[in-house]
Amino acid sequence: MKQKQGPLVVVRGVLVKDDQLLFLKRALHKQYPNAWTFPGGKVDFGESLERAIRRETWEETGLRPREITHLAMHEYLPTPSQPRHVIAFYYQVQTYRGSEVIINDESSEYAWVTRTQLKRLSLALRHRPFLFSLFDRIVPSRA
Repeated sequence: MKQKQGPLVVVRGVLVKDDQLLFLKRALHKQYPNAWTFPGGKVDFGESLERAIRRETWEETGLRPREITHLAMHEYLPTPSQPRHVIAFYYQVQTYRGSEVIINDESSEYAWVTRTQLKRLSLALRHRPFLFSLFDRIVPSRA
């Protein structure tokens, strides 16, 4: 596998409501069409991670971040089917109450998803096991 460029650095916002996390369904014209993912995207050159997650959350959900907390970093190494080397920084994002989700043209829909529902979603990238561990860290068990 030939390296085309350096790693892609992205941020992902984890927004929590009760026992659900917010997921966006990628639009047909985007990479990984119809796959679900957290709000987020590429970090621009010279942009801090905090600034990037605030910008991406606002652009993709219409929600203004009030408070952000770093949760994890996850690295996705290249594979033959997904040749990008991606380094993703995950942040829990608290927004101002009473705000309504308004998606942009990068997504076709959004959903507040429980852990059980997450099992049935077609997810972008290769992060299913990681997402379940992240979900369990953030959402308190109802057992």
